[in-house]
Amino acid sequence: MIVKHKIMRVNNEEVLIVFLDRNLEEFADELGESPEEREHSLKSMISEYIKKKKLNFTGSIVKIVVGSLLVATLTLGAQKTLNAEAKVTDENMVHVVKAGESLWTISQKTGIPINDLKAINNITSDVIHPGQELLLKPNTEIGTYIVQSGDSLWKIADKYSMSVNDLKELNNIGDTIYPGQKLKVLQAKTNKFTVKSGDSLYKIANQYNTTIDAIKKLNNLTSDIIHPGDVLLIPTTTQTTPTTPANPKSETTARTVTIKRSNGSLQTLDLEEYVVGVVSAELGAGFHEEAYKAQAVAARTYAAKMIELGQTLTDTDSHQVYRDKTQIKNSWGERDFNKYYPIIQKAVNDTRGEVITYNGKYIEAYFFSTSNGKTEEPKYVWGGTVPYLKSVDSHWDTRSPYYYKVSTFTYSEFANRLGISPNSLYATVTSRTANGSVNTINIGGRVFTGTYVKSRLGLRSTDFTISFSNGKVTIEQRGWGHGVGLSQYGAHFMAQEGYTYDQIIRHYYQGVKIEKM
Repeated sequence: MIVKHKIMRVNNEEVLIVFLDRNLEEFADELGESPEEREHSLKSMISEYIKKKKLNFTGSIVKIVVGSLLVATLTLGAQKTLNAEAKVTDENMVHVVKAGESLWTISQKTGIPINDLKAINNITSDVIHPGQELLLKPNTEIGTYIVQSGDSLWKIADKYSMSVNDLKELNNIGDTIYPGQKLKVLQAKTNKFTVKSGDSLYKIANQYNTTIDAIKKLNNLTSDIIHPGDVLLIPTTTQTTPTTPANPKSETTARTVTIKRSNGSLQTLDLEEYVVGVVSAELGAGFHEEAYKAQAVAARTYAAKMIELGQTLTDTDSHQVYRDKTQIKNSWGERDFNKYYPIIQKAVNDTRGEVITYNGKYIEAYFFSTSNGKTEEPKYVWGGTVPYLKSVDSHWDTRSPYYYKVSTFTYSEFANRLGISPNSLYATVTSRTANGSVNTINIGGRVFTGTYVKSRLGLRSTDFTISFSNGKVTIEQRGWGHGVGLSQYGAHFMAQEGYTYDQIIRHYYQGVKIEKM
């Protein structure tokens, strides 16, 4: 459930920040029903993670982040107090949003551009709320460092103002490094400058409002001597006003992607080759070509956003499922592979480089299998609203083979899973979501969320109907998945009716643009 962590120093005390799977549908519900159960589950999970990772964590405060939302703050051991707005001694900070604050005012106060604030916290809109905790760090990017003889993890981390743990986490390595090894490092964003006749380090430093020492350190220079034609990296100064978010269409975007395979190895692929593997794994054989194209653009957008954030993708549903050509052929069989794999390759090639944007930024390109006839709003799944992820009609899904399912339980099995008495069982829906699914439901006198019931009973969706008869509980379910974003079977049946992939994308993601990377 924990996908990564970061140790920060606040008020001279270490604070552990753990990031849970951003695709987790029911954060609180899967940890228990009561606040006490959830806190106990979280503390146990975090303690196991600290033990497994052998973290040298000396603090007591732990912050839990899911996607872009900081959902909980826990204390391990003795209680210690954090100020509402902590002053820090190093480059890592936490800011608690106050009433009346906006990203613009926080940007002015901290000197961190709005675009960086949003990227650091995985925020896709400009809306923030009082009490929300934002992670802050300097204007940085992922760079590469080649290990030299005599280097140590501590020496490299110190050079780039990182912690050893951050350096190890970023590169998925242990304590051993070797000369010639390429390591990813966090470094200040830079400009490139080609030295001309008459230039000096003093002149260049003045031109870019930086220091000679900063230029020398960044370029590993041991003297002040430079020559015409030399290419220098120049550290950018911190902006005092917010920057305008960059348009992905005009960015120079990396066309390769690094993924962490299930066997633990890292593999770097051409982005388009990766998209072929994702579309094949996520959709499978038998879909319409326009649905494959829509899925390709969504998958490419998701990958591009992760690359932009400097994250390493996995090949599981923690990010996007990826399978290589051999795995696909073994899974589908030779007949389906020979028929549909070339169609997917063509669909990816026909949409090469295309991504989905909203207000000049890559969108959160969520997708799922089958809706109940309408897609869902994210606030009923993860919390929060996103302007392009609205509940829209998707009546095509009623033709999906996964639209309807019936599950049965005995009274005792049903009651045990929900932790209630098997006597006097009844179920009354007390509120519904945007697409008509169960938001809250009273079962046997206790009120549960639909997501909790779905999780505990292993249902396909939160659109369910419960009936009781002769010692048997019957649950009818409509749809499969979280219901947010693009419906894969909806796209397939829309395509059969003549809709093109761009029409499908604009239907499920409202108000977006399709642009070239």
